[in-house]
Amino acid sequence: MRLIHGFLCTGMLAAACSGPDRIEFVRHPVSMALSGPQRASAVDLDGDGDMDILSAADRVVWWENDGLQSFSEHEIDASLGTVIAVCAQDVDGDGDPDILGACYGARAVAWWENNGRQQFTMHIVTDQFAGAHDAFGGDINGDGRMDVLGAAGDGQRGKIVWWENTGSGVWTEHILFEGHHCHSVTAADLDQDGRTDILGTEFTDGCVYCWMNRGDGTFTRIDLPLRGAHLVRTADINRDGRLDILGAGYTAREIGWWENCGADSFRYHAVARHFLGAVNTDAADMDGDGDMDVLGGGEQAFDIRWWENINDTTFTEHSIAGLLPHASGVYCADMDGDGDTDVLGTAWRGSNEISWWENRRTHRPAEDMHIQSEAGFFLLVRSSGIEKAEAAVQKWLEIHPDSVVFRENHMIRLGYEIMSSGNHREAVPAFRLTLKYYPESWRACHYIGEACLAAKDTAGAAAAFQQSLDINPANSQALEMLARLNR
Repeated sequence: MRLIHGFLCTGMLAAACSGPDRIEFVRHPVSMALSGPQRASAVDLDGDGDMDILSAADRVVWWENDGLQSFSEHEIDASLGTVIAVCAQDVDGDGDPDILGACYGARAVAWWENNGRQQFTMHIVTDQFAGAHDAFGGDINGDGRMDVLGAAGDGQRGKIVWWENTGSGVWTEHILFEGHHCHSVTAADLDQDGRTDILGTEFTDGCVYCWMNRGDGTFTRIDLPLRGAHLVRTADINRDGRLDILGAGYTAREIGWWENCGADSFRYHAVARHFLGAVNTDAADMDGDGDMDVLGGGEQAFDIRWWENINDTTFTEHSIAGLLPHASGVYCADMDGDGDTDVLGTAWRGSNEISWWENRRTHRPAEDMHIQSEAGFFLLVRSSGIEKAEAAVQKWLEIHPDSVVFRENHMIRLGYEIMSSGNHREAVPAFRLTLKYYPESWRACHYIGEACLAAKDTAGAAAAFQQSLDINPANSQALEMLARLNR
């Protein structure tokens, strides 16, 4: 197991302007050790309240977030060769996230059963799926069990399939489409009839296909042309309560969305033209203005970008990655728990990079903020300092004595960020404030020790490491640091 520390990379900032506000993205590399990571996603896999990372490449891996955005690698499977896509879904319905994957190298679709302690057992849905590119889960036949969908294609032949979950470990195949090169598949209730519809892409034909589920085992197909259709997603772009469709067209060099007009009717709107090698897309409110912005990964554009939604049909382009050769994956999630949307991305060739970009959106002035959430507290500390934040917390707790204002991890992360910027002495008050509210936080003690050590306060460091060890005798790192200090 390798520990990859999150850090702020000088010279790796990408900035975008949104009206009067400036949005800055800070790049945090997670890994460059996998071969061919085409996609990554964020999910709280271990149920500790923070976002972990799930990635697919020559191995299936999940990266455990310690709450400070330092990620520990856990290998799930390395036996199936190249795995193009994985997603976290509760396949067996036991309440914890399992993992579903498209295994290109093994010509298979597989799922890994989570026993609730992040120990995984592999199950094969099919090993006769040449060119496996994507997999997704959804209850297609309405029997309460999660079925599995797959998209495959090797340039000569391809298909989009769903496998019926019989509940006995046997999967019954239903072929929706046979073509040449099907790259992605997903599922959603597009027409709000309570049934799960299916969406997929066909690269060679240049089409996004929608199969509207009629509930009797039949589907009505709708064809949405997009040259080099590579990936499809759903999101309510215009906030009318209906899910719209997002698509990335590789040869079209385009990202666009189809407005769901109801009655199985869709109207196309281009978001990005001349976006070279458009392979991936996602949507989220990046600038906090209440509408859905659009993101994309451009393999030949060497960038991850976001398009600011001006009026649902007009979008303004901004760079996030700045320079990311062979950019592929893009996924939106609040990685650091500060209330805004960060971006997770990959480069599937060259650097083999998995990184996340921290969204440092400009927020309201601190004096206008209310301490009503963990995110609000985080932002107030960051903008106004520890003392003002603590005073606000005390005032809030007088009014709401039973509320939880912030989590232990949030305050530790702030201290760690201050320390990472080189302000070691200034980080100590942040960690000490953590101890005020969480007196058993051995991690806060440990980081006080590291901050004191960096500030050349060896006596303070020794005391802090000892306190951390007293709280958690299993903290072997504190033991090592004390041994070094006592030499």
